Formats: sequence, C-alpha cells, structure tokens
Amino acid sequence: QTLADGYAMYQQSTGGSIAPVGFAWKDAVDDPAQTFDTAGLWAGDGSHPTLHGSYLTAAVFFAQLYDQSPEGLAYPQELPAEDAAWLASIAAATTLGG
Repeated sequence: QTLADGYAMYQQSTGGSIAPVGFAWKDAVDDPAQTFDTAGLWAGDGSHPTLHGSYLTAAVFFAQLYDQSPEGLAYPQELPAEDAAWLASIAAATTLGG
C-alpha cells in the first residue's frame, strides 16, 4: 500500500496514469480460482517475476494503455493456455473493473 500511495502522489502531480500491476498481483494471489500456485509469479529470488508474473504485468500494461481487455490475446507458448487465460482475466478485472 505504501508503494501505491507513493505512485498515486506522483500520478496526481504529473497528471499521468498508473498501471495497477501490484494490485493485479495481489488479486491473483487472493483469487480462490487460481490455475497454478501463485508463488510461481516470483522467481526464486523472491523479487523478480517468472514468465507467469511477466505475463500478468504485460497484460495489465496492455489493459491500461489500450483501455481494452487482454483476454484472448496471444501469449507465450511456454505458458499453459489455462494460466494465460486466468492471468488475462485478473489483469482485465483489476485494470478495467471487470
């Protein structure tokens, strides 16, 4: 929340927009309909994203930048289709409200 508050301060002072990546990650972790263990969003160092985490982040940025759902878009071959669909739905819900 502290990071979100800091970003909001910068957003207000610049008039820019914020891609709610951190909130999407939290929503993914909290979602009981997870298609995989969401600890798998983070690499072994506990800081950097895995392919799953990177895809969720990219999906949030897509939704924020284009004001469109990332659902149904292409995804990396290495990512299981079920996981990609679920991550895209999390990104859409968090960013677009549905």
